Amino acid sequence: MSQIPFKVSARTARLIGRENVANSEGAIIELVKNTYDADARTCIVYFDNKYNSTPKKLSKLEYNHFMKDHSQIIEETYELKGEEYCLKEIGKEVLDSLNHIFSKENSIYIIDNGEGMTREVIEKCWMTIGTDNKRENFKTENGRIKTGAKGIGRFALDRLGNKCEMITYSKKTNKSHKWSVNWNDFGKTGTSIDEVTANLDKIENSILYQEIESLLDNLGQAEDILNQKLYPNGTLIKISDLRDDWSDYYVNKIYTNLEMLIPPKEEMDKDNNFDIYVFSSLKKNKYGKIESSVGDDFDYKLHANIKEDGKVEIEIYRDEFNVSLIPKEIFNYKKMQQFPFDLETFRKGYFKIECSLEELLPGYKEYEGNIIDEIGSFEFKLYFMKKSYVRKKKKIYFYKNFNSSFRNKWLDQFGGIKLFRDNFRVRPYGEASGSSFDWLMLGDRVSKSPAAASHLRGSWRVRPNQIYGIISISRLNNINFEDKSSREGLQETKEFNIFKELIINIIREFERDRQTIMRIMKKYYEDNNKRESNKKKAKSIAKKIVSNTKKDKNLNQIIESKKEKSIKQEEQILAQSFLASEQEAQELLDELKLLRGLSTTGLVITSFAHEFKNLSARILPRTYELRNILKNLIDSKTLSNLKEYENPFIMIDDFETQDKKLKFWLDFALNVVKKDKRKRKKFDLYTVFKEFKRNWESALSSQAVQLNVPEPIDGEKCLKKVFLIDIDSIFNNLITNSLDAFIKRSDATNRREININMEEKNNKLYILYEDTGPGLSKNIGNPYKIFEPFFTTKRNKVGEKIGTGIGMWIVESTVEEYKGEIEILTPDESGFQIKIILPLNKYEGVIKK
Repeated sequence: MSQIPFKVSARTARLIGRENVANSEGAIIELVKNTYDADARTCIVYFDNKYNSTPKKLSKLEYNHFMKDHSQIIEETYELKGEEYCLKEIGKEVLDSLNHIFSKENSIYIIDNGEGMTREVIEKCWMTIGTDNKRENFKTENGRIKTGAKGIGRFALDRLGNKCEMITYSKKTNKSHKWSVNWNDFGKTGTSIDEVTANLDKIENSILYQEIESLLDNLGQAEDILNQKLYPNGTLIKISDLRDDWSDYYVNKIYTNLEMLIPPKEEMDKDNNFDIYVFSSLKKNKYGKIESSVGDDFDYKLHANIKEDGKVEIEIYRDEFNVSLIPKEIFNYKKMQQFPFDLETFRKGYFKIECSLEELLPGYKEYEGNIIDEIGSFEFKLYFMKKSYVRKKKKIYFYKNFNSSFRNKWLDQFGGIKLFRDNFRVRPYGEASGSSFDWLMLGDRVSKSPAAASHLRGSWRVRPNQIYGIISISRLNNINFEDKSSREGLQETKEFNIFKELIINIIREFERDRQTIMRIMKKYYEDNNKRESNKKKAKSIAKKIVSNTKKDKNLNQIIESKKEKSIKQEEQILAQSFLASEQEAQELLDELKLLRGLSTTGLVITSFAHEFKNLSARILPRTYELRNILKNLIDSKTLSNLKEYENPFIMIDDFETQDKKLKFWLDFALNVVKKDKRKRKKFDLYTVFKEFKRNWESALSSQAVQLNVPEPIDGEKCLKKVFLIDIDSIFNNLITNSLDAFIKRSDATNRREININMEEKNNKLYILYEDTGPGLSKNIGNPYKIFEPFFTTKRNKVGEKIGTGIGMWIVESTVEEYKGEIEILTPDESGFQIKIILPLNKYEGVIKK
């Protein structure tokens, strides 16, 4: 058996260079990263692009230069006028030819003052594709963590131009070398990569500084660089025969991209400064040093520090509200007396939350073990800036003033959540106008929950165009985050997906804080503006106008004045429209109740889908018909000789038992949304719970669950005016959650009991619901989070969310509609306890026989 080696085509270099790097901006960023990895303190990106278009004038020196290779067309198109050669009137075809000639003169220079390269480094690392040098030696001599690891970054040169020259002066050897290559050599048909060569020559005297000096002469801030003599060693790369248009528009795009390449100075290590300069020969004084921008004008700032031991510290800074204008009465509301909403914390301006990863990612420990420990430590800073506000809202929410125009421009340029690894941005996350701008899918969250921050029911979600964020990770601490081969983003591993969910849950802490405050402020405004009072008066007046209009059939005869008649007609229209709006609003509320009931039905049916998974669509009639057919076909003597498990009639009996069970579940589901349950009237809750228990009996007994409901004493009644569908919504959801915990939670015991008790006290009805299950997950820091829409700890074996997260939200919103309250109790032993408190009106409550 013979063995043959693999061969690599020279075209491979093009695949991992020109065709693998998405665009010219990405290529330049890759080369800038290389300078950082070389321990450079300064990197210069210089666009020698003054010939990006055909110049209207040429100096004598320039004219003679272009006459060497293009004498005919230059001589035909330029004429001497005084001391300069001026462009004649020419047609489009000739102009295109000139544009091509002049653009060939453009070059891009990447210059750094790093450690430089020795001949050995050039041969073994620079010239080796996919070298693992940076993977093994991931720290520079000055302690930087290198940004590269794939060993292909240098092939970004091919993306920019056909030709490349490099002069490098090594700090270690004090020797200079010149390297050059023509990337077109890699495109030759049938050529292996080891057949393509580059030129490498030793330079006796260092010319690096002289080359830089001649290039940067008369270029804006370049004087400062030259005066500091930052370049005793380093590397200069010249890329020519460029592939792209480098007009000022595109240079400006590069400048903007580089502004976001490194985090603001305050985010970087003090001993790890890295300055980037951009220059252009076309606009000599326009560019210069890159100054990273930070959002110091914000409404909210969040700083999260995720530590190696799984502890999380979150600091939230509030700067949205003018505290001096907030009435002290707002802090009399129960919620505003609690930390962190109290007056003292408000005046302080910030507060700290300490929790664990398990609390921010509830449910993962049970399914994934230590998977969340694989994320590693990192930091996250988030800045929230609303872009504008209606003047009226300032009276409600006590906003501080801000410059809306400035914020909009700033967010358009720098907005989005950026990911930085070892002080360099990982593209394309958070890149404006790119497909990965909203890589955390925050916009999708908004579309699912579009409620305003002050909305009493929904959950407010921040919009992706209202925020700026910095996430700082590291190769050392986040070893499971691997680059894609194109170096455009990270591999979508399980760890990275959990990391994204963790970021969203941290953002939720800020969202929750802002929403709580704005809800209370809106409530205070409404309480003090008598809106509801005026609405009731308007309704009363409208009814009176409509009623009087119906009684007076001779209205047109009585009213003599046209003006009076017109006013009366307008009053009628206004009154009728108001009452019609009231009716429409009530119909919407009724529809909401129906939808809530349907949602609950969906939850219940989903929970017990396995009960009727393999049953036929036809229910009881099918077994009856099958039994009659078989009686006519099979002799009774034949049946007597069969074993029990072979007897078809015994099998049919089993089918019938299953069909009855299925029929029960269908009847139960349809009963939940029965029309008469959507009528509000006074019911005896003892009778309601008794019927409720009967409906659940079969399902609960099959899972060995005992349900105990309130029993009347001596025939008493407990009257309450309710919609039956609301009672179903509350307790169907609670029981569904209890069953899920009994069956699916690994920490549940064999004791399965649910108790519902009622008690009347101080004109209120107290309903206590409790079960003997494992209780709320220990990873839920604040138990009242369970009432937030879409909050769930239910996950499958791979950690994906499987709960809808709306069951407990339905419970709370239903209770609130009755102006009731919910308290989550802490039982002495394991289990779940919740108390529902409903106010009692006249003629409601316990009635003795």
